[in-house]
Amino acid sequence: MTPNLTDAIKKMTLTARDLLTREASEQLEGIYGFLKDGNLKPAEEYPAVQNNSEAAKTRKLIEEFLENENLSGLNAKKTREKLVREVAFTWLNRFVAFKMLETRKLIRQTISRVEKSNGFLMWLTSPGNEGFYEEYNKGDLPINELGEGPRQRAYRCFILEQCKMRVHPPVAGCYLTIDNNGFTSQFSRCDSS
Repeated sequence: MTPNLTDAIKKMTLTARDLLTREASEQLEGIYGFLKDGNLKPAEEYPAVQNNSEAAKTRKLIEEFLENENLSGLNAKKTREKLVREVAFTWLNRFVAFKMLETRKLIRQTISRVEKSNGFLMWLTSPGNEGFYEEYNKGDLPINELGEGPRQRAYRCFILEQCKMRVHPPVAGCYLTIDNNGFTSQFSRCDSS
């Protein structure tokens, strides 16, 4: 590997990490009410938590995570920083892994063309994914409380299925509207409802 290539990879990695870190932080604050100073605002002040069952589940998991970290001696601000860092690092690793697998032709396109990736389009037509196919065909509107349209929600669920995790929304904005999530909500399955 040439020094120029090494420098380009390093620069791209740092840029991606910064983007994912910012996205995770903004979602924690704007959707779930977990502020940068570590304060967790009342859930009633956040429409997504009130009106979206996935966001409500994620909020509960964030509350549990905050409580558990507090019991282990970590203050709320440090807990939030830890969560943001872990979410960003996790999604960066996932994206790099997907890209490597795609490049080596070990999997169908998953992230290269986002919602036009052939792996996603094939997944939509697989048995059991009829609800996601219907969502995809609705297009980009209306946008829900998480900032996702039907098509983006279907893609988020596809990505999470590919991770073999049962996460709901994606932080992760991560695609972000992957997320839009990815936070600590790593144990529930996306459904097509």
